[in-house]
Amino acid sequence: MSQERRVRRSKAQESLPSELSEGIFTTLADALVFAASVGYEAQVRKSFDAAAESIRYGTFETRNVAHIIDLLAFAESGEVEILADSRLGDRIEVFEELAEGGMTQIAARRALEPNLLDTCLAFLAEEEQDSLEANILRELDGV
Repeated sequence: MSQERRVRRSKAQESLPSELSEGIFTTLADALVFAASVGYEAQVRKSFDAAAESIRYGTFETRNVAHIIDLLAFAESGEVEILADSRLGDRIEVFEELAEGGMTQIAARRALEPNLLDTCLAFLAEEEQDSLEANILRELDGV
């Protein structure tokens, strides 16, 4: 019998994902998806040794967000081969490191804005602004 895949989270950032899942997101899996997205956008990937309690990979599948692990790993690596079934462990590792990078970004922003919801909304507002600016630049290129 094969061992079930698990997604680790850093012991150093143990409380922040819990706070996110209790106050903003429904589950730790959802909080990690948000953090990994922040890490990807900020281009911050951090490895870690000490892990807090891990989350079953099946939880991500049940929440219909496992594909985000795949998308982030592909976007980060640029390698289509990382999507092979045999490379799930590699995809999870990329996701874990992006989530850790995102958690450090969220923690740093939170030092400036203690309200966790406002902190998360600030990341979303920045992404929306970047997207708007990119659309304007594309429109100007066509002129």
